[in-house]
Amino acid sequence: MRELSKEEWHMVYSALNEVCNGKEVEEFEIRMGNSEEKFKVLLDKIGNLLDELNE
Repeated sequence: MRELSKEEWHMVYSALNEVCNGKEVEEFEIRMGNSEEKFKVLLDKIGNLLDELNE
């Protein structure tokens, strides 16, 4: 699998942040394929990865 660049990771983080913390998404789990809590955990993991890339 191709690695993502720092910019690409930031794009993924921004989109995921908007989904998790933007407007409420009706039927979140049905539309997104998993629970909002699991997406927030993933958001935190990507945030940590970006922090490491910025060091």
